[in-house]
Amino acid sequence: MAAAEIAAQSGKRITIIDKGPYGFSGASGYNWDCYATWLQNGPPEFNYSNPADNLVSSSLVYNAVNAKTWNELPLHFLNLGQVLPFRHPDGSLEWYYERPIVDDVALRFFQGTHFRSDMDTVRGSAQVVVADKTIATDFVIQDNRCVGVACLHLPTGRYKVYRSDATIVSTGAPCWFYGWTGVSAQSINCTDNTGDLDMAAYRRGIGVGHCEFAAYDFTTVYPKGLGYGWGTCIDCDGNEPYIFGDKDGNPLFTEPNATDFTVNRADFNRYLANEIVYNGIADEKDQLRAVIKGHEIRPSFQVNIPLLEKFGVDPVNENLPTHCEMFERSSTPIVDEKMMTPVEGLFHARGAGSTSPTASLTSSASNALLAPYTAKCAVEYVDEAPQLSEIDLSSVLSEFERLEEIMRRNPKNSIRPFEVRHMIQETCGVSLGSIRRKADLEATATELERIRKDELPRMKVSSLSKNYNTEWKEAIENYNLLDEAELMVKATLQREESRGQYLFVEFPDEDEDWNCMLVATKDGDGVAFEKIRLNETD
Repeated sequence: MAAAEIAAQSGKRITIIDKGPYGFSGASGYNWDCYATWLQNGPPEFNYSNPADNLVSSSLVYNAVNAKTWNELPLHFLNLGQVLPFRHPDGSLEWYYERPIVDDVALRFFQGTHFRSDMDTVRGSAQVVVADKTIATDFVIQDNRCVGVACLHLPTGRYKVYRSDATIVSTGAPCWFYGWTGVSAQSINCTDNTGDLDMAAYRRGIGVGHCEFAAYDFTTVYPKGLGYGWGTCIDCDGNEPYIFGDKDGNPLFTEPNATDFTVNRADFNRYLANEIVYNGIADEKDQLRAVIKGHEIRPSFQVNIPLLEKFGVDPVNENLPTHCEMFERSSTPIVDEKMMTPVEGLFHARGAGSTSPTASLTSSASNALLAPYTAKCAVEYVDEAPQLSEIDLSSVLSEFERLEEIMRRNPKNSIRPFEVRHMIQETCGVSLGSIRRKADLEATATELERIRKDELPRMKVSSLSKNYNTEWKEAIENYNLLDEAELMVKATLQREESRGQYLFVEFPDEDEDWNCMLVATKDGDGVAFEKIRLNETD
């Protein structure tokens, strides 16, 4: 949405292709924590030419506001027409947490805030069309230039091609391959985030970087039928480390010494992983406990306590077990300093930077910075690129034949798509958390190879109707999930060290020789890896 806003301001026409319903393009109905940043010397201008000069805060954020004091900040956001749902009984805004001042910047956030007014403005623009309930499965590439996207319209099953002078990929982190609880993956990420376009780029020969990295929380899922989600859980993470307890409920942190961890989630999760592996603080399932009695937890989780109590659960007194959940994946196609992939005209707003350290900021915390910059680069490209006189759609026909075959195949001894998905999730849930063990990774690699060889060809869609055939959609997505899972496993095994948010048990230390980006490229039926060193920055 941020990218669409910048592109619309340039006078371009934009089509947002969205797998989800309601024309919202994902984030439009989304409430989350919001970081508000106040610069002591006043807000700077956004420097689009060099985004590294700009302060990075959290996703969907104004990282500099025209408020002179914190007390004026709520009024500033209200004047923008945004939503501030959590308040004290007297109507005042409920601040949650203030981080230490770092480089003269104070970071503070409040709960449940979302820039809905901006979203509605973008969606209501005459220059913007949202094609929702549409899954994009491949790019239209001609002479190494992206000229559009091949799609499947889910309600009707019609194949569609969207022509574009520039294409920006800005999708959620694909985490739906990680774990299975009986009702959901071990991720608060939504079911539609299955890496469709990232893996389409990979199949097209574009390198994918940072495949091994992910971001984790420790979240309660109890009872299991609730699944993972901010509307059903008590979340333990680096923002509230003091509610972590060991397997016996003993606190692991005190509030004063916990703040050191909140600035760096990677250090925090690796510290916990080390304590679990080497000091025995967790139970036999590597689970810690959420000890919330006597502590103030975020309002977004306070409202879940009555829900859990309806299921006979007492989260205040029971010290519920916390499971490692993957809320973000860093794996994305590589891009240059203009956020463009090796295919001309194809941009990625979360792309893994092959030449620019700025572009390697792949977590959602950088979306507010990189998405507008990506859109600016795409607009510049459109203004300068020559027009093509003719479009070759032969590759598109091949893609549609692939999708058709997935639906119409009728193998002997067939298996349903959801069964294949569960196989992927169950083996990845064992090996791809914040604690990774070599034997588990190797077993997962073997199992994923078996699934690709033995199970994918047996996958059968039970209905040949094209009208909202969700099983067909799931079968298509399974190919992307399997690719994502294999890349993560193999990249972890390649990088013989611990880095980011995970501990590789056999290689517990960081290795300076691995201070680089590992790029995966499709190599026939296998994958080839290459180390790429990024430019250093202050």
